[in-house]
Amino acid sequence: MPRKFTIEQARSMTGLTQEKMAKELGISVATYISYEHYKTFMRMDTAHKLSEVTNIELNDIIFLPKKYGKTVQMV
Repeated sequence: MPRKFTIEQARSMTGLTQEKMAKELGISVATYISYEHYKTFMRMDTAHKLSEVTNIELNDIIFLPKKYGKTVQMV
């Protein structure tokens, strides 16, 4: 079973700062931070871009906070 990564872990593995990741994704730093802290749900197009930038499969990135229970997997 592949390891799952939080949004923050995925970014950290690339060595990018929050500011640089936000720029790569074409969003504001405040918006990116709200995604990383799971205060806002990430749009699907942004999630795909995050997957491309980090080179981590979309299914291996955790996009929902723990309060939502089990990880939702895409089919």
